[in-house]
Amino acid sequence: MGKKWNTQYGPGEKLLRLFALLLFTPERYSLSALADTLDCSKQTVLRLIDQIESIGWAKVHKGEDGRKALFWIERPNNFPRIALNPEGLEQLALCRNFLEHLLPPVTRLPMDAALQQAMAYVPEAEAANVAAAGKLGGAFTKGRIDYAEAQGFLHTLVRAAKARVVCVVTYRTSVFKKPRSFDFAPQRIMAGRDSIYVIGWEVTGKGSVKPLYDDPLFLLAHRIREAHITRRTWKDLPDASSAPDAFGIMRGEPFTVVVRITTPEAVTYVAERIWSEDQKLGFLEDDSLILTMTAQSPLEVMSWVLSLGSAAELLEPDWLREDIQSEIAAMAGKACNG
Repeated sequence: MGKKWNTQYGPGEKLLRLFALLLFTPERYSLSALADTLDCSKQTVLRLIDQIESIGWAKVHKGEDGRKALFWIERPNNFPRIALNPEGLEQLALCRNFLEHLLPPVTRLPMDAALQQAMAYVPEAEAANVAAAGKLGGAFTKGRIDYAEAQGFLHTLVRAAKARVVCVVTYRTSVFKKPRSFDFAPQRIMAGRDSIYVIGWEVTGKGSVKPLYDDPLFLLAHRIREAHITRRTWKDLPDASSAPDAFGIMRGEPFTVVVRITTPEAVTYVAERIWSEDQKLGFLEDDSLILTMTAQSPLEVMSWVLSLGSAAELLEPDWLREDIQSEIAAMAGKACNG
């Protein structure tokens, strides 16, 4: 059985993307590279090239590199006078690749097109630098989430956040629970721990828009099942969109955490990062490290300490230390029973 090609994008979209690749980037593409980029067959690429020339958009040039045929479109000599920062474009290309694992193909395509169009307005040598910088970036991921199904919901929620309108959201908190529908006022989209969060307020279903609870909601985008914009607008909701100063994404009552880190590898890892804005680092004579910070999510602190294994010891608070001891005992019991 042959390869199953991506049918999500129609011939017109592939034609426009091929035209953008050949014209707006300084590279010369092989037939295989174009087929891989467009996720189609080589025959389809050749057919699209014929269409570009028959429509009269441009002349597609063909050259050779050894046994490979290369394709490109000559860039116009004169462009409109637009001030673009090549170094800024390089950073954008890198950042795009850093976040690529969070973005479904339907989102990556317009990002690629925007960068390619911008590259057409800088000198060819600098455009080549931007293209090279984009290839250098990437991300390591563990347990990547597929956001293809969530893309439409995210688009709806972004529109609602910009217009300050309420959405009816259907959300699943667990694979074991049925989705629940409620009125939601989105305020911001944020990324954390390789996940996308939609932050906002669960609000009243009728009358004036008011929060139902004291704390905002942090919805994981991939758990959203439906999102529909309503006609209800809001003006005076509290700001739920600011990034936390304390450790943890989920908001709660702030508390002080003191952790001792013992192994050289873990000490280096912890000392190189900012865990809360008010953190304090203290190195002891035995080369261990005392980290003091403010946290707002007990569950996230527990998860983080346990992830460091025997290299970390929670010293304060006592109540959370007891919770971790109970969790370790439960884990040990299961290991022994296994």
